[in-house]
Amino acid sequence: MADDIAQLKIRNAKLSKILEVGRIMSTHKDLHNLLETIIKETSSILEADRTSLFIYNEAHQELWLMMTEKQEIKEIRFGVDKGIAGYVARTRKIMNIDNAYSHELFNPEIDQKTGFKTESMLCAPMENLDGKLIGVIQVLNKNSGTFSEEDIEVLLMFTSLAAVLLENSILAKENLQKDRLAVVGNMASTIIHDIKNPMTCIQGLAEIIANDSPSNAQHTAVILKSVDRVMNMSEELLEFSKGIDKALSFNKINCSDFFAETFSLIENELKGKNLEFVAKIEYEGNLEINQDKIQRAIYNIIGNARDAMSEGGSLEVHVSEADDKENIIITISDTGKGMPEQILETVFDPFVTYGKKNGTGLGMAITKKIIEAHNGKISVQSEEGKGTHFKIYLPLSH
Repeated sequence: MADDIAQLKIRNAKLSKILEVGRIMSTHKDLHNLLETIIKETSSILEADRTSLFIYNEAHQELWLMMTEKQEIKEIRFGVDKGIAGYVARTRKIMNIDNAYSHELFNPEIDQKTGFKTESMLCAPMENLDGKLIGVIQVLNKNSGTFSEEDIEVLLMFTSLAAVLLENSILAKENLQKDRLAVVGNMASTIIHDIKNPMTCIQGLAEIIANDSPSNAQHTAVILKSVDRVMNMSEELLEFSKGIDKALSFNKINCSDFFAETFSLIENELKGKNLEFVAKIEYEGNLEINQDKIQRAIYNIIGNARDAMSEGGSLEVHVSEADDKENIIITISDTGKGMPEQILETVFDPFVTYGKKNGTGLGMAITKKIIEAHNGKISVQSEEGKGTHFKIYLPLSH
C-alpha cells in the first residue's frame, strides 16, 4: 500500500511537471528555444542521460537531427529506411530497447560522430492532433535501470503536447519566411525593371570603347562581366523569392581556367581591403558546372568573409580533387571573427545574418541551393574569434 502511494505521488509529480513545461513551451516564440526546452525537459522527466529530436521531412522521406542534448554535431540527415528512428517514423511504433548495440536496427552513426555510447533507448513518434508525423524523439540511457511502461506512457503524453507546439512554431517560421520572400520578390522585380535601361547603356558604351584599342578591350571586358553579374544576381534573387526552380544548364570546362579567372576577379575586388588573398588550384582536369551559378556561390561566401574581416585578415581558397576522383573540393577559409553556435546552426536558412549592417540574409540560402542543384554538398565550421571554414563538394560530371 505504501509503495503504491509513493508511486502515485511520483506519477502525479511527473504529470504536474508535464503541464508546467507545456505552459512554458507555449510561451516560446523562437523555434530553437522550443527545441532546447523539449529535449532538456524530456531527459529531466524521464531521468535519462540525454535526448535527441529529429524533424521529419515528408518531401524527402528523411529525418533531420534538429538538436541533441550536449551537442557535439551540427547536423545529420538520413532516410526513414535507416536506423531505429527511421523504423519508428515508418511504423509509428514506440521502441523500448534495453541494449541498443544488440538490436539489428540500431544505427551507430550518431554515436560514432559524437563519441557517445548509447545503451538503453526509448524512441517514439511525435504526431500532431491529426496524426501527422512531425518528428521522432529518442531518449537515451535511463539513469537507473531501463525504461518502464510508465516511462512510455509519460513520454507519449509529453510528445503529444510538444508535437503540436513544435508544428505551430515551424509553421509560424515558414509563414514569416514566405511573407518576407514576397516582399523581397516585389523589390527585386522593381529593381530589375529600373536598372535594365541603365545597364543596357553601360553595355553599349563599353562595347564602343572596347573598339578603340586592345587595352580598352581588356578593361571593358571586366565592365561587361560585372554588368552581367549584377543582372544575374537580381534575376536569381527574384527566382529564389518566388520559389522558381529553373533547370540548370551544365558546360564542360577546364577547372584551372575557370577558377583562375574567378579568383582574378575576386582579387581585384579585395584590393585596398587590407586582406591577404591566397588561391591554390591543384586540379587541372575538366569540370561540368554552370559557371555563373558556381561563381555566384563563391562570391557569396567570399563577400561574407570580407565583411567578417573588416580590420584585415587572411582569406584562402583551395581547389583540389577528392579522393574518390569523382568530385572536386573547394575550401574557403578566413581568419575573421567567426560565428556563434546559434548562427552556425541556421547559417543556410533564409534571412539569417550576423554582424552585417546590410544584406538580405539570403546569400547563404541561395549558395546552398546552387550547390545542391549541382548534386553537391556544402558544410561550414566556425569558431568565434578564430574564423570560418567552408567546404564544397562538386561532382566532376553530370
